[in-house]
Amino acid sequence: MKVIVYCNGLESRITDKIVAHIRSNWPEATIYANNDTTASLNTDTPIVLVIRKPGSPSDQTKAILRETIEVINTVTIEEILFRVDAKLGKLTKSDKAIATKESSPTRVMSRREFFQLGFPRNSLNVNDLPIVSADSCEAKFGCSKCVDACPSSGALKIENDSVAVSNDYCIRCGLCAGVCPVAAIQIPQLSEDAYQGLLNAIKSSSAPTKTLVITCNEQGISPRPWMDIEEVPGIGVMVSDKSRQPLRQQTY
Repeated sequence: MKVIVYCNGLESRITDKIVAHIRSNWPEATIYANNDTTASLNTDTPIVLVIRKPGSPSDQTKAILRETIEVINTVTIEEILFRVDAKLGKLTKSDKAIATKESSPTRVMSRREFFQLGFPRNSLNVNDLPIVSADSCEAKFGCSKCVDACPSSGALKIENDSVAVSNDYCIRCGLCAGVCPVAAIQIPQLSEDAYQGLLNAIKSSSAPTKTLVITCNEQGISPRPWMDIEEVPGIGVMVSDKSRQPLRQQTY
């Protein structure tokens, strides 16, 4: 997916290196730096990455999905580029996090969505409800692992040989995705495509050490050099089955 990148309030030497790096390595990204007057402000932009000095003004775009990297004075340019690559690796594959207000046949429409039907149905919003692939779902063969693991009564149910998700009862813990044996359930904030994009970007980095942390409480993690922190609604999104790369924290 296309990503808009804004560089705000940084020293020109840092900005120049970030711009050159992104233009050389990320054709999916369009970057605007500091006083770039070509930046389209006050417009709807699906995905935005903001790289800025703490306290500097943010961009004014109405981004659907946004990530921010704050650059402090003690951080090296190599560390900044490591984090930029990690975020872009994830964001360029985060198509499942962007949705329209069209209702999916694999989920139950909520009362709120029912009353919103009068609004434009092609407008974008952030999708945080688990997505079920009816073609891959093995409920048709009797599987009910996700329903059995779900801690919220009524959030999941099997109908029409697949699993349906209720917006009213789902608590976004991610356990359903974690126990699904065939990856038929995806968590939009960190879908398997986005997760793989993130891993690929981190692994290809020339950083001396590389640490990825998946957490449901980013404030509880103390950042350190060469670390990328990704916050998810519930740590249950991470898999317990060893065949599907379990991790909370992993160093490369």
